[in-house]
This record gives sequence, structure tokens and C-alpha cells, in this order.
Amino acid sequence: SRGTHIFPLKHAMRLIRDTIVFGADEMPGLRPVSINGHHPREAGASREQVLGFHLAFGIAYVQLGIGAGLDIDKFSARITFNDSSGSLEMFKEIAYLRAARRMWAKIMKERFGAKDPRSMIYRDVGGCMMGHDNCTVSRPLNNLVRSVIGGVAEALSGYIPTCYPPFDEALGLGHSMEAIQLEQDAARIIMFEAGLCDVVDPLAGSYYVEYLTDELEKAGWEIIKKIDQMGGMVAAIESGWLDREIAKSAYDIPLALSDSTSALMSSTS
Repeated sequence: SRGTHIFPLKHAMRLIRDTIVFGADEMPGLRPVSINGHHPREAGASREQVLGFHLAFGIAYVQLGIGAGLDIDKFSARITFNDSSGSLEMFKEIAYLRAARRMWAKIMKERFGAKDPRSMIYRDVGGCMMGHDNCTVSRPLNNLVRSVIGGVAEALSGYIPTCYPPFDEALGLGHSMEAIQLEQDAARIIMFEAGLCDVVDPLAGSYYVEYLTDELEKAGWEIIKKIDQMGGMVAAIESGWLDREIAKSAYDIPLALSDSTSALMSSTS
């Protein structure tokens, strides 16, 4: 998903297949692959696109393991995801992760016939902390507020909050100790003082969150259907379709800022 593979794509997939097989046979505790929605999101992909794209990556990797003769329940529980690049639209980011969990469970159970409930778990190591591209150079302390919003969204999504990145991320000078400490303290306050992690999925049943979840899931399935019709994610990448879709979406981001359709405080105000 980063687009920096040094081998031709099919050969890179073969290496991933071999890693999955070796891990399943020889290293049962190994997490052989973590599917990253962070990279296409910060490259400009929309929330709906990333939902479909990274689950389609997951489908491709599961197919590798099955094609190598592995039982689905022997390796699929070791596949993880990383979606640590959300926007500041908190309810939509919470809905995104809820939709991803539902969709991955359906994919594993209905498409691949998994029987072990652990195979159906969407293991996200990142949650929905805000994207680095939301950080601003001007008034960098505002980035701490943004990171805390991301941490709250993580907590209300059922994940441990991180409040990452530190507020001086956009300065490009490396993170100061003060910024790192504030980031970590904010996460602890959310978790232990506010108690936002006491209940998993506390917004379940909210008409708005459920509506957003349903809408995102519909959009995600449409993208997966389109990728399947192209022959899968490898074919979608090789045809250039994936890059074109991300580029189209990325083009709209600065336009939305310039006409105030979206806002980034201290940049558009």
C-alpha cells in the first residue's frame, strides 16, 4: 500500500505468501503482514476508498494463504490492520472502524468460510488517530487539540487512545520531549481519568453513528465489488486504477480548503 515495493508486484506477493506459510508452520506467534490504510489515506484517498482498498488487500493476502494450501483458520487470525490516519470528523472515523470490523467478519465467514471466531476479528493496531496531514506549522499547539480529538475517537471506537502525532509533527524537526510527554499524558487522561475506554463500542445504537456505519459499509462493498471485477487488488494496482483513484481524490483536498468547503484552522482562517 505504500507503493515502495522494490520487486515486481507479483514477486512481492510471492514473498508475502512464503512469509505467511512460514509463519503458520514454524512461528505461530508471528504476525506476518499488517495491512496499512494509513498510506493511501495520507496520499489522498477518501475514507470510503481506504475502507474498500485495505479490505481488498486483506482479501488478496488471505487468498495467498489459501492458495498455498493453508487452512483459513490456521493463519488468518494473525493478519492485522493499521488505520492510523483518520480525519478530525470524529463520528465518521468511529463509523469507519465499526464498518471495517463488520465487513472483515463477513468476508472471513461468508467469503472464506472461517469457523474460528478469532479469524473474524479485525485486528487494528492503530485505531483512528488523526492523520499527519491534519497538522499545521502555524500555531502548532493547535495540533495537540487535534490529536486529543483523534484519541477520543479511538477510545469511543474500542481502541486504546494514542493522541498521536505530537503537536510539533509539522515542524519537521523531530518530536520534542515536551510534545511526546503531552501526547502520552493526554492518552492516559482519556483512558484513566475520563474512563472513555471502560465500555467497548459505547456509541452502538446511536442513530447517527449507525447510519454513518451503514453508509460507509455500502460504499466499501461497492469498491470491493469493483476491484473483484477487475480481477483482484493485484490487477487493480497493475492496471494503474488504484493510483488514478487516489490521485483524483487527492486533487479535491486542496480545492476544498481553498473554497472553504472544509477548514483547517490557522490555514484557512
